[in-house]
Amino acid sequence: MKTFTTKYKDRKIDSQSLKKYYDAEALQTKSKKDSMYGKQSWFQNKLWKERMLAIQKYSPRSRFLDIGCAEGYLIDTVEGLLGSLVYYVGLDISEVYLKRAKEKVGAVVLANAESLPFRNASFDLILMSEVMEHCPNPYTAFREALRVTSKFLIVTTPQRSLLRRILDLFNFSKDTFDKRAGHISEISFGDILGWSKHSHAQIIDKRWDCYLPNGIINFFQVG
Repeated sequence: MKTFTTKYKDRKIDSQSLKKYYDAEALQTKSKKDSMYGKQSWFQNKLWKERMLAIQKYSPRSRFLDIGCAEGYLIDTVEGLLGSLVYYVGLDISEVYLKRAKEKVGAVVLANAESLPFRNASFDLILMSEVMEHCPNPYTAFREALRVTSKFLIVTTPQRSLLRRILDLFNFSKDTFDKRAGHISEISFGDILGWSKHSHAQIIDKRWDCYLPNGIINFFQVG
C-alpha cells in the first residue's frame, strides 16, 4: 500500500520515551485545552467548534473514547452536548495527565494509541484529534482506532501547507512547527484516504482547513 507519510529520521522514539515526553509536558502545562485552543487564533477556536459539532452529530450517545485525552478537557463539553447518556472513556500515554483526568473522568486508561486494550467494536464513537502525528506508527494507531469502534471515528491531523514546505526548504523555523510540538510523523490527506480504503472504512466527511503559512488540518469522519 502506498503511503505519503513523512517520517522524521531524527525523531526515532519508542513508547517509553514517548511516555516520558508527555509526562514532562503534563508537568509544565496547566491546561492542554488552553494551550491548544483557548488562547489561540480565531482559526484554532473554529477547529474546536468543528470538533464539538462533529461529536454532537455522530455520537449515538453511549460509548465514547477520547484517544489522547490529556487531563480530560473534553469531558465537560461532551457531557454538555450529549448529557448523561454518554459513557466517556479517556485514554492517554501519560500517567501524569491521567492523574488529573481522574478528577473529571470516571474511566481513564493508560495505554499507547498503537495498542488499544479493548475488544473489537467496544465504542460507538472515537475521537483521535491531533494524535497520529505524535505516533511512531500512525497507520497502526489508525487501524487500532477503527478496530475498536463499532460506528464512527473522527480524526484530525495537521499537515504543512505548500507555502510552509517551501519556507522549510530554507530552514524557516521548522522546529517550532514540528519538533517543539512533539510531532514524529506528518500524515497527508492521501494517507487517510488510502488507509480508509485499505481498511474497508467508509469516509463520511472529509475536508482540510488552511491556515497560512503554517499548514492545514485534515479533518475526517469515518464509519
